Amino acid sequence: LILAMMTPVGRKTRRPSSTTDAQRKKSSDGIQLNTTESSSSSAETCLPTKQVSLIGRARSRVEGVDFSTLFAPLGGGGHAKAASASFKVTEAIEVQSTVDALVRRVFDDLPEPVLVKDFMSRTVACLSEQDTMETARDMLFSLGHTGLPVVASVSDPNPQLVGVVSRQDVAMAERRDLLSTPVKGWVARKPICATEDTPLHEAEAMLADNKIGRLPVVRDGRVVGIVTRSDILIQRRLLSR
Repeated sequence: LILAMMTPVGRKTRRPSSTTDAQRKKSSDGIQLNTTESSSSSAETCLPTKQVSLIGRARSRVEGVDFSTLFAPLGGGGHAKAASASFKVTEAIEVQSTVDALVRRVFDDLPEPVLVKDFMSRTVACLSEQDTMETARDMLFSLGHTGLPVVASVSDPNPQLVGVVSRQDVAMAERRDLLSTPVKGWVARKPICATEDTPLHEAEAMLADNKIGRLPVVRDGRVVGIVTRSDILIQRRLLSR
């Protein structure tokens, strides 16, 4: 985020004027400009000078952004993820061109995003709808997972994702003495999923926002991988080096 704010600070810049008296408003920036022009060839009119304050902020997980370095030529300072600068202009268009140039530099400096396909596990343990909740319990605890994808058939070379069964589902089935019932009666059929091209930060947000520990990765409805919180933490650690 780059935020620019303009405030009038005085009338300092002078430029030659024509031979008539006029009053004009510059509605684009909210500054009223009053000019008095005479027939004298040496007559001058004052333009308002505006103070521009720039603020740049980025989330800590965004890599490759350094606002402190970016704002240094403007006399600004701060930190890589939060900095500010202040300078003066006489025309609003100067602010727009400065901000546009800064935004271009930010995007030029950003590294290629890490995508889910770069670090997902491609070997995925799945349950079928016909498996029992007892089988689900055994697989979850033996693998140490918090949930497992459920597919229509584990023997299908292109397994279609049906949903997800979690440890909470297994615990409920166990309390009700229903571990012998099929998984299809317990599966959550609208799971939160990622694609292979989902960026790392989006996958991280999906896990945090939905309070889940794993994301099935799908392509055309087929399970092609899985991402866990541990995978995200490992990637963050690697990027911070």
